[in-house]
Amino acid sequence: MPIPYRFPERDPLRATEVTEPDFDILSRPEYQSLYVDFQQVRKGNHLDRIKFLLGMNPQTHTLDQRKHMAAKIIFSGHRGSGKTLELQRLQRQIHRPDGYLALYVNLEAETEIQRFAPEDLYIILITVLVREIEREGLPIDLSPLHRIAEEWLQETELRKELTDEYGMEASVGLSLGAKFWHFLGIEGKFKGVYAQSNATTRTIRQKIKLNQIPLINQLNTVFASLRESLDHYRSRGPGRDLVYIIDGLEKTAPSVHETLFVKDVQLLQQLDVHIVSCVPIQTYYEANHPNVATFFEQVYLPMIRVDETSLPVLREIISRRVDPALFEAGVLEDMVRMSGGCPRQLLHLAHQAIVEALGQPVSLATAATTYRKLGYDRWMTLTKTDKEIIRSGEFDDADPAILELLFTLQLFEYNGDRRERKLNPLLQPFFEAPTP
Repeated sequence: MPIPYRFPERDPLRATEVTEPDFDILSRPEYQSLYVDFQQVRKGNHLDRIKFLLGMNPQTHTLDQRKHMAAKIIFSGHRGSGKTLELQRLQRQIHRPDGYLALYVNLEAETEIQRFAPEDLYIILITVLVREIEREGLPIDLSPLHRIAEEWLQETELRKELTDEYGMEASVGLSLGAKFWHFLGIEGKFKGVYAQSNATTRTIRQKIKLNQIPLINQLNTVFASLRESLDHYRSRGPGRDLVYIIDGLEKTAPSVHETLFVKDVQLLQQLDVHIVSCVPIQTYYEANHPNVATFFEQVYLPMIRVDETSLPVLREIISRRVDPALFEAGVLEDMVRMSGGCPRQLLHLAHQAIVEALGQPVSLATAATTYRKLGYDRWMTLTKTDKEIIRSGEFDDADPAILELLFTLQLFEYNGDRRERKLNPLLQPFFEAPTP
């Protein structure tokens, strides 16, 4: 068995593991002490805003009165600003009998994220719902969805591929449509089968594209049946209403965000279910356009301004994971400043500096070498146009090139009475005038 981590880690090699930006701190109870609540140093309470938009009491996390209109909430901000952790925290807070049946959907875990298409959203909503209904033992009539799957499976090529190549076997007492959803959801074959490039995926996507309204209507029938069931089991059920919390959509292809949240936004609105979804920063601004803005409630997670109040809080990102003795005096504070208030960048700086130090305590000189290397890597990805934009200092617009700089963390955006954008501190030396 692997040796369990002991936080804060003192061994330099294991310290490099726990400072990996993607180290999962919420998957196991003993890791959850690593979570740092930044609400005290962020402007505005984003999770309370989401709860209120869902009709909940932000203080008690209870759903005292069910909303009649389904909320569509987009949650955005920089990559690395902590959106995934906040959505996971939201799910834990509101998934309760007097709150919501809150389905957290991790698209990276459920599907091949780079192959995800707009039509796949319907499939993943159904797959996750069927799995949860089975887990909770809710008596929901899923026959509308079974009929849709049965219509798809009339295609000989699709049916043959699922049975002959992927082993969708008959299940006693299940209709053909029920077998399909059981195969994807309960048996967990979505990522291994549906998400691949094959006849199944191509056929179903095409059928969804041509018949989205009938599919949405059938889904809404199931959602209505679920609410009736939740009312019936109110005293011991999993929640009073359903909400999907979708994480990972911001990592799909740009065409996916554009289709779901800009071009075909009316279709998403017709789904009679609450949805909270991450979107990339570019889509957030596109969805702010007057032609689209009324379709969504919008919640934004900004970077954290580094000042005397936030610095010790940000420092805890590292000091809870790694023994501060692995860094010489002043290094952690210096790293916080060079992170620009981006939690992911701070972890990356600490990780790379520990590697650079080769088992010795990280000195200010070693940290500076790390900054230069990572800054140069960023510098080399900038185009001539990028450099002209940055040098001009005029990047308050929603031009695609500027939004791309925000998305790639070349520029950081901070909340306030008015939003403020600044250059990533790692790039700052490359834009300073040379000393004469």
